[in-house]
Amino acid sequence: AHERGRYVVMTAAVIRPIEEKDIPGFHAALDAVAREGMLARHAAPPVEVTEIFVRKNIAEGLTQFVADVQDRIVGWCDILPRSAQA
Repeated sequence: AHERGRYVVMTAAVIRPIEEKDIPGFHAALDAVAREGMLARHAAPPVEVTEIFVRKNIAEGLTQFVADVQDRIVGWCDILPRSAQA
């Protein structure tokens, strides 16, 4: 985002399926949201746990998307069966 006068111009996010290359950015976004108090936990799990979770979701074809703004993960959405939730 950058300011132009009184307005902030935002770059549109690309919503796409998560990929293994997104794990560090997904982990950072998850941690930021958790630290804001928006989740049941107060911090993301260790990155190693996040890697296992994401790789399993990809391997099983589960629904997990990221919001990507210029190669930075700024959000996510996953729709998982109860057995897959971390």
